[in-house]
Amino acid sequence: MAKNQYHSDFTDRLLSPAQYITELVCRKKANLDNVELVYKFWNTDKWKKYYKYQIIVANRLLGLFSAKAIILALNSKEAYRIYSLSAAYLKVLIKNKEEQLKTNKMVLVAAGRNKNDDIFDPKKIDITEIPRRDFKKKNPLEDL
Repeated sequence: MAKNQYHSDFTDRLLSPAQYITELVCRKKANLDNVELVYKFWNTDKWKKYYKYQIIVANRLLGLFSAKAIILALNSKEAYRIYSLSAAYLKVLIKNKEEQLKTNKMVLVAAGRNKNDDIFDPKKIDITEIPRRDFKKKNPLEDL
């Protein structure tokens, strides 16, 4: 069973990853409908069926992807119009976030930093190994 590690805004208890992901989706749906979610909203008649369905889909997604990738995908600007976990485009977003997490982990390892390090020590990093991005703004006239 998954650890309860996420804090709920609608109760004073900790949530499992599936419950937290479902709360995110329900919050987005409530904002769309201009409805305010109440304390333990999943017990109300209006949200009970929707919440149960989203929990089932969230558990399926957690079997395929990490919770962190799903949460990042739901909070990304590309997912601003996704109000259900069964949306077709959501899996593509989650895959992209999963790949980003893996590449970030590889960059940390290449930089000599462990993912569990709490304190960042810049002396441990060899800056020649980490590629820098180009900060120069593109001018449309350069393409001519």
